[in-house]
Amino acid sequence: MLDVFEIEEVPNVPLDVVNRMCLPPGVGEGPDLDALLGESAAAHARAARAGTRVFAALREGRAVGRIEVMPMDAAPLALEGEDLWVIRCLWVLPEAEGRGLGAALLDRALEAAGGSAGVAVVTFPDWMPAPFFERHGFSSVEARGDHILLLKANRSGARVSLGPARRSPSSVSPDSVRVEAVLSGRCPWLTLTYRRMLEIARGMSPRVAATERVITDRADVLRFGEENIYIDGRPLEEAPTSEAFRRELRRRLSEKGLD
Repeated sequence: MLDVFEIEEVPNVPLDVVNRMCLPPGVGEGPDLDALLGESAAAHARAARAGTRVFAALREGRAVGRIEVMPMDAAPLALEGEDLWVIRCLWVLPEAEGRGLGAALLDRALEAAGGSAGVAVVTFPDWMPAPFFERHGFSSVEARGDHILLLKANRSGARVSLGPARRSPSSVSPDSVRVEAVLSGRCPWLTLTYRRMLEIARGMSPRVAATERVITDRADVLRFGEENIYIDGRPLEEAPTSEAFRRELRRRLSEKGLD
């Protein structure tokens, strides 16, 4: 039952406790993990100064769910609107599903954003699916591919739309393929995954130029793009698995006659 869980806000619960639920399998203790958690803590501290709030669902002191909510200008998303807040991450571990934790976390986030014109969220089929938010009063606004933008209005006239995924593409050379990992550093899973993609890229061909770009707010997103892997300025459309990335990078190398 829900009463065996507690909902706490960072920093009442240490961020490291929350972040450990976001680590991929096989990540062990040691200096590398300490550095990763420290990097996330620094990124979250910057986000907190801009108004971001993080809530966690705990069971016996271990995080099994989390949600992040923030003013739109602090969100690593290309959205357009006025006086809005954004939910960036709502996740409950499979072991804790079916106990109402998602709804409990969402309630805390909506309470935190209660003075805003509305709360927006961008959903994905396999992560934060749209039907969950629709059951809690959100309305679908716009879709781009399998990304769906939804809004829960707190005031009449609240509006939100998807902005440009990227203001302008990186310079494209006929003699190489540029791979860029755009990340905020907040999410340990994304940070590890995207850096693994850069390692793969560097090992696949000397004709690949691999770069990491760290975004801290919406202004950075409009310059560099949302968190994703970009190949010659094009975002990776599939989930960021190693095989999907290798397939897309091979295709691009072949298109340019560099394979």
